[in-house]
Amino acid sequence: MKKILIVISLFLLIAPLPDVEARTNLDLNSDRVNKQLTFFRYKVKVGDTLWKISKKFNVDLSLLLNLNPDLANKNMIVVGQKLKVPRGNVIIHRIKAGETIWSIAQAHNTSSYELVKANNLKHPNLIKVGDLLIVPIDKSRDKGYSAKGAYYSKESSTNKRLGFIWPTKYRRITSPFGRRWGRMHKGIDIAAPRGSLVRAAKSGVVTQSRYLSGYGKAIYIDHGNGISTRYAHNSRLLVRAGEKVYQGQIIAYSGSTGRSTGPHLHFEIRIKDKAINPLTYLD
Repeated sequence: MKKILIVISLFLLIAPLPDVEARTNLDLNSDRVNKQLTFFRYKVKVGDTLWKISKKFNVDLSLLLNLNPDLANKNMIVVGQKLKVPRGNVIIHRIKAGETIWSIAQAHNTSSYELVKANNLKHPNLIKVGDLLIVPIDKSRDKGYSAKGAYYSKESSTNKRLGFIWPTKYRRITSPFGRRWGRMHKGIDIAAPRGSLVRAAKSGVVTQSRYLSGYGKAIYIDHGNGISTRYAHNSRLLVRAGEKVYQGQIIAYSGSTGRSTGPHLHFEIRIKDKAINPLTYLD
């Protein structure tokens, strides 16, 4: 009986792995990776395989192999052997066919801005199938939105959950949200020289990108869950309706088109088409 158990255990430990490329586009010794990944030593148990361990800890198999270069045979591990395994508030994601930075960020409940930043991506739209990405995971991030929570709460700690960033590097408000001259100003006007970069405040899908009367050259972005943003008076539009954009992506150059008194960006946040004060939600 003991001999049978030993044979079975050995078979489980040397069961062939699916064919996997051991190389990775991530430099595991780079400061960028070491700052974001922490590691622990996992002691191999009876019945373990590299495949099972990779699934157990949500680690890409090729990454596990790269972290343990002393493995003479990728198909064989030994009971009691200690393997280096990453842990913490990041995971490693292998890019699949059809995926984009926006869809990967959405799938992992993070922002595309954080994804681009974590991987130092110079050209986020040119990611390659099979490459590995560091995905930062904010465990405190809200899993969804509700009218009683992030939408309307007046507590800033809750409001920030919508995860917007400023659409320009400028912060000076020339016209605030609210009533002015007897009419409602449904956004904020941010002073910005003509030609300044305008960025998507949050990932989403462009629904309008054209000249829109008083708004001039404007862009509307749908962020899902009834949330949308508007960017008006631009001099040039860089995205089209139907295009997916990631948070922080340059979508336009500011200007003074439409009903405008000078170069600036008019920015709106809407929830279920109701304009709200953007300053309440901007990080």
